[in-house]
Amino acid sequence: MNQSDVIVIFGEVLIDRFENGTERRGGAPFNVAWHLQGFGLKTLFISRVGRDKAGESLLKDMAQWDLDTGGIQIDDLKPTGYVKVLNQKTNPAFEIKDKVAYDYIDSAALNQFVINKNPKMIYHGTLALRHQTSYRALESILEINKNTPVFFDINLRSPWWRGDLLQHCLQTAAYLKCNKDELLTLLPYQKDVRLAAKHALQEHQLKSVIVTLGEDGALLCLDDDTCFSAPVQKTDKFINSVGAGDAFSAVMILGMIHGWPPEITLKRANTFASLICQIEGAVPDIKDFYDHLLNNWGL
Repeated sequence: MNQSDVIVIFGEVLIDRFENGTERRGGAPFNVAWHLQGFGLKTLFISRVGRDKAGESLLKDMAQWDLDTGGIQIDDLKPTGYVKVLNQKTNPAFEIKDKVAYDYIDSAALNQFVINKNPKMIYHGTLALRHQTSYRALESILEINKNTPVFFDINLRSPWWRGDLLQHCLQTAAYLKCNKDELLTLLPYQKDVRLAAKHALQEHQLKSVIVTLGEDGALLCLDDDTCFSAPVQKTDKFINSVGAGDAFSAVMILGMIHGWPPEITLKRANTFASLICQIEGAVPDIKDFYDHLLNNWGL
C-alpha cells in the first residue's frame, strides 16, 4: 500500500470504565482508527500510553487488529488514560482523568516515518489537545502535511476545551463533524442547525459540516450550498450509545475515501452507529462485525 493511502489518526487512547465494573478500550480517535482498520483502510494512529498493564493490553489489542503501532509512544511516568462512563444506558456522562499519557504526545519523538506519510486524510478531535505538549505534536504533523485534508471531530468534553482552541483548529480543517449541541456552542448566536452549519461552512471555508442530531438522525451540508439529512436507524437491541458518534465519523471518512454519494454515506454512517449501540463498549472484538457491511456496500 502506498504511503498516500494512509489515514493519520491523532489523539487519545484510553480505558473506558463502566459502572457495572467492566473495562473496554476506548477514546474517540482510537475508536475511529479501529473502525477504519476494520473496514480495510490503512491507518496510522498517533497517541501515547503508559508503561503499565493498561498500556500493554492496548498495544497488544492494536497489534492483533493489525493497527500500525509505529505512532504509539510509551510514557515511563504518566499512566494510560481512563474514563469513568456514567449513566451509560441513558445519556452517558464521562469523568476523564487528567495528566495522563496521551496528554504528552511528544513531537520530538515523531520520527519522519510517522509525520511524513503524505497521508490521504488527518483526523483529530479536541480532548488530546488540552495540554500544550500534545497540541504541539499535532501542529507539527499539520505543518508537514499542509496539503492533506483534515477531518475535525469536535467531540467536546467539559471542562477540557477552550473556545480559542476550537477556532484555531477550524482554521486548518476541511471537514467539521459535531453534534447539534456542539455546533450551537460553536455558534451561540444561531438557533437553527441548518443555518448554523451553513454559516460555519462559509466562515471557516470548510468543504462540509456534518451534524449528528440524536433521535433526529444526521445532517450533512456541503460547500456548494446543498444539504442532506438521514433519519436515525432505530434498534430494539440498544445497550448504550458509547462510541456511536465515533462509529458515525469512521463511516463518513470511509465514504469520502471511496467517493460514495453524500446521501448514501450519511445513511450508512447512521446504520453503523446504530450497530455500535447494540454492543458493550465502543468497538467490536472481531472483524466479522464489519464483513456483512463490507459486502452490502460493495467493498
